[in-house]
Amino acid sequence: MESKQQITQMQRVGYGLQGVAVDLLCNYFRVKYRHTEDAYQYNVFIEPEVKSKGMSRQVVAKLYEVFGLTEFGRKSYAFDGERILYTIGSLPFNSQEFQVLLDEERRPGRREVAGSSSSLGFEEASRKKRKTMSDRRGFKVRVDFTSRISMRSILAVTQGQQPKEAQDALRVLDVVLREHASSRGYLLVRDSFFHSSLGKVGDIGEGVESWTGYDVSFKPTVSGLALNLDLSTTTMIKPLPVLDFLGEHLRKDPRMFNQGDWMKVKRILKGIRITTTHTALNHKIFGLSPEPAQSLRFSKKIKDQTGTVASIEEVNIVDYYQATYNLRLRDIHLPCLDVGKASRPVYLPLEFCRILPGQRYTKKLTSSQRAKLILESRQPPDMRKNLVKKAMDVNQYQVDRLVQEFNIQIDKDLAVVKGRVLEAPAINFGGTLKEVPHDGRWNLNNKIMRKPAEIKLWAVASFCSFLNQGKVEYLSFSLQECCRAKGMVMADVHSFHIEDRNMQMCPNPTERVEFMLGKMQKSLPGRPDLIFCILPEKTSNLYAPLKRACQAMLGVISQCIVPPAKPNDQYFTNVALKINVKCGGYNSVLNSWIPRVSKIPTIIFGIDVSRGVGDSFGTSIAAVVASTDPHYARYAARVKIQTGRNDIVQGLHDEEKEQGMIWQLLMHFYRVNANLQPQQIIIYRDGVSESQFEHILQEELLAFKKVFHQLSESYNPKVTIIVVQKRHHTRFFPVRGNNNVAPGTVVDRDISRPKDYDFFLCSHFGSNKGTSRPSHYNVIFDENGFSPDDIQQLTNYLCYTYAKCTTAISVVSPVYYAHLAARNSQVCLEGASMETASQSSEASSPAGRPITLQTKALTAHKDIRDKMFFC
Repeated sequence: MESKQQITQMQRVGYGLQGVAVDLLCNYFRVKYRHTEDAYQYNVFIEPEVKSKGMSRQVVAKLYEVFGLTEFGRKSYAFDGERILYTIGSLPFNSQEFQVLLDEERRPGRREVAGSSSSLGFEEASRKKRKTMSDRRGFKVRVDFTSRISMRSILAVTQGQQPKEAQDALRVLDVVLREHASSRGYLLVRDSFFHSSLGKVGDIGEGVESWTGYDVSFKPTVSGLALNLDLSTTTMIKPLPVLDFLGEHLRKDPRMFNQGDWMKVKRILKGIRITTTHTALNHKIFGLSPEPAQSLRFSKKIKDQTGTVASIEEVNIVDYYQATYNLRLRDIHLPCLDVGKASRPVYLPLEFCRILPGQRYTKKLTSSQRAKLILESRQPPDMRKNLVKKAMDVNQYQVDRLVQEFNIQIDKDLAVVKGRVLEAPAINFGGTLKEVPHDGRWNLNNKIMRKPAEIKLWAVASFCSFLNQGKVEYLSFSLQECCRAKGMVMADVHSFHIEDRNMQMCPNPTERVEFMLGKMQKSLPGRPDLIFCILPEKTSNLYAPLKRACQAMLGVISQCIVPPAKPNDQYFTNVALKINVKCGGYNSVLNSWIPRVSKIPTIIFGIDVSRGVGDSFGTSIAAVVASTDPHYARYAARVKIQTGRNDIVQGLHDEEKEQGMIWQLLMHFYRVNANLQPQQIIIYRDGVSESQFEHILQEELLAFKKVFHQLSESYNPKVTIIVVQKRHHTRFFPVRGNNNVAPGTVVDRDISRPKDYDFFLCSHFGSNKGTSRPSHYNVIFDENGFSPDDIQQLTNYLCYTYAKCTTAISVVSPVYYAHLAARNSQVCLEGASMETASQSSEASSPAGRPITLQTKALTAHKDIRDKMFFC
């Protein structure tokens, strides 16, 4: 640890052997690549500058159409849509400039009706212009040679080497696939492409639909180069008349919109492309007119027979459309669309505008839309497998000229890979009861919790206007009965607090929460162990201020529910699981011995960074959890806010040692374990890509080492770091049968990376309504000398220790807990009051919130800081 340069990512030490061997299909297609020639990279400069990738592709396509046979020597090209163009073999020139005229079908030189004094009856002049000449736009395009890329480096990568040009060579192949998709008219979004013809178009509500597409990328594996192809889904704006879209989006007739609704409309429509039904001209929406159509007027120039402006008349838009197009405006009380610029507005009546197809919807989805999108994008494993296989026929890579010219041959069959199914651990409950999970699941029927919590004082707060006193009491007594049946010591509820109608009308959710909690505090004899809160809906704006008040201000555990339509024992059991772990209990623990971990004092960390929702400048929350017991069933958490969109945790170590998150968690471990020092540190790190592995080693690992030195100069436990990735497109299918792969399925051969120490694990039971996504684990550092079997078994076992359910989960529990802690803190941050934002002495983050307020909102009260309040 003398210098950062000495820390390098470890390489694979072997393969796992434990488990039952199984053959699997994978959505990888073997690639034969004949790397006979180098690729040549060219920079493409277009003047005037083009910001749209789609327009850039049109310009380059026209360039090749005109000059491909002569100047390009018939060589096919792959263009990234921005500035880089690749060919196999060189072009006949190193630098050359071209003049390109791009045909733009029915592109207006000026607009129809504008609210400026220079506006005139454009349509007549525009029609005359189109009769005499083609509507074209000129571009100057310069193509400059920049570099030569050895495509042989791809072979070196698959053999475990890391030549400098390897990433450039792989990028060439990925751009080839994007060029292929673009030539077929698909919508390109990063590594994915979409089209309404590629699958079912789903309606997810509020004027938005879902399109199916494919995510494709080349992957170097231990078995050679492969194409990873998976299904993908994106959200699109429905191509509707604008008024119909607005009616769907806001779920009311546009003629009934109020001022607040029109403010939303302005935000929603900005940037959307539309076409006019009476002229078929295309425009991009800038905003809305400040007045309704009946009040809008513009200056129209009247010319004489010589073309000289004879007079200027003030014309009303309603009259203009009647006189010019013989169209009568029905909705004269509605505003018009502004499709011009800030300095020169151009107004179009809403009723004559229709949204053009093929536009992505990029706004935040509502909870209802998210739920529908999940349903629309979910395919059973047999359907997903068949659709992936069909994609090879749809894309026709085998016969495409561009793909062939770049010497790429892609197999049409799914790759067969070797996997193993690991054994599930036995689970211990209260008393002597234990159970071995079946298909990754177990239950608490006729069982008690391993360590039931004791709740001496608790109260109920209901914010539901549709629940009377009797129904509130029924939910509370049913929960109490269930908790007691599972072994918890739970006193009778002290008091019920139902929000009165006057407070329900209060527009400020923070005031409603503070009034309720204040009333509750006055009635209670002391601080309660639990506040049971009943909210009206999952998206209630009361949730954030309630959590913030309980966790940061009062130091009280809270449990929120939304009343279910038909509450049953299973429902109350799930709520009891959360309450028990929040209040200090264990629900269940592993019965199985974990080699190399159970016999040596070990602490397991989970680390995640969550970016703030809605922060345009991108503040993020770093969360770290650490195990506190030998069963790895309980974790303490620490969180800190980070400015900027930084995925590397900044607060692990602090020169003021009490402020560092690692120091605090290690000291808590000492306190609850009779000053026992862990000799092994295992870190599961979530939320980083391969390009950031080096930063984890150079910064976060170094932070751990510094904290060890702060504790004692002689203290130097061995560290293992495992990075967890869920955002990938690898899927496995059984060779026979239509189900998902079994829980515990691990794959570390065939498709793993050539040099890195990685494996895929599908630890959870996958419902056949969807296809299981395995987690991708990357061992980047290991001083403990764990074998592949040691790490894979530990990882699988930790997926059975998640306290909130009775199933194995898809990712190790410490990572999931870190995610929960970060999300919980984000909720508190979003619920933080802004009443002191005017205190100019406080430093501010890029998001605009005072740093001291952020810290206060994120800091859990000392009485619950080390409990699992975030579950």
